[in-house]
Amino acid sequence: AIYDGDETEVFLRIASRDDKIYVDLGDKDWRVVEISFEGWRILEQAPVKFRRAKGMLALPAPVHSDASQFTQLLKQHVNIESDDDFKLLTAFILSGFLPDGPYPIFVLNGEQGTAKSTVVRLIRWIIDPNTSPLKRVPKTVDDLMILAKNNRLIAFDNLSKLADEMSDHLCCLSTGGGISKRQLYTDDEEISLDAKRPIILNGISEFVTRGDLVDRSIIVTLPTIPKDQRMPEKEFWDKFKSDLPKVLGALYSAIASGLANKNKSNPDELPRMADAFLWISSIESPFGWPSGSCLAAFNRNQIAAAEAVLLSSPVYKYLAKYAGQGFRGPATLLLNNIKHDADQAELRYLPSNPISLGNTLRRLAPVLKQFARLDVVFSRDGHERTIELRKLPDSVVTPVTNERPYAPPSDGYDDDDDFFQESLDLR
Repeated sequence: AIYDGDETEVFLRIASRDDKIYVDLGDKDWRVVEISFEGWRILEQAPVKFRRAKGMLALPAPVHSDASQFTQLLKQHVNIESDDDFKLLTAFILSGFLPDGPYPIFVLNGEQGTAKSTVVRLIRWIIDPNTSPLKRVPKTVDDLMILAKNNRLIAFDNLSKLADEMSDHLCCLSTGGGISKRQLYTDDEEISLDAKRPIILNGISEFVTRGDLVDRSIIVTLPTIPKDQRMPEKEFWDKFKSDLPKVLGALYSAIASGLANKNKSNPDELPRMADAFLWISSIESPFGWPSGSCLAAFNRNQIAAAEAVLLSSPVYKYLAKYAGQGFRGPATLLLNNIKHDADQAELRYLPSNPISLGNTLRRLAPVLKQFARLDVVFSRDGHERTIELRKLPDSVVTPVTNERPYAPPSDGYDDDDDFFQESLDLR
């Protein structure tokens, strides 16, 4: 068995072989759904090998439905008003069936009473139902490895903040990257997990503020549900689960159409997770959406997310000011200038030393360049490392819409920095 046996890849919930996608229904008969460009069907015998982790639940047998029914059925059960947000929700669900990733991270924000956790559970029922659908963010990389090994979809509930190290690990898990640790009871052996997983995060506050994580995220804010539209939880889930077989059938029909259109979609520009959005773009027509509409919605979503990243940074307004003046010098000088100009109350939030400031600028640099027309250049002159801040002309920024994004008025911002305008609606 060790030296002569064939080695077979083993999958969790979703697999791919020969341009076909297989979904493990998780029932006692080990049936699978085979999706190809010709359509989908239920197989009694799976042509690929699946394993089942503890906690996995069975999906109901799907019912053949037209792909166009998917949006109509799903809209009845999710608390999402915006067309863009609904397309992005659908895009994330579709990405969950991409066998090899990468996967955008789906972030749900909203105050209490917006049904964030319900939406997360609903997505899990469509992709990978589990007895414990919502998890707490693990404190160690070991626990994250265990979750990734035993869950096709990972969902973290009720976040208020995200540690920098865990943010980095989630980035790796979204787009692919090995996470390794020393094997137990050994000094020189290493075990590693090279996995990609769809990830959902939800919380009340805007806890995703690091540029590298935002770059991989779809961020949706849910509206509050009016009291006269609320219903008992059991009634809601009874209605959803009665529709779930049709939802799955319509979704699988849409994916089959996407397999037929594979490699025909060719958007002019692609975001960081190009493979995911090429896949999503190939499945838009079954829903009656114009080609590229999901990508356009994602681009608009990224602009809004960039606002949160920049406005949550304690150094952004100073960078904008110094870039307008033309700054060039060591990180120590830049940090001293910022501390000199900052209010006493702001000092505690500033980077503590030049190295920390440099790391902050490196993480902000892509967002600053793309959305704020501000370039950060690191260079070395002999033994001295320097940082240059400079304004970029408008033509460097690729417009994604015809409208300018909104942001706060100047209050310490450079007068010609018109990237943001105030957009607060109090009623």
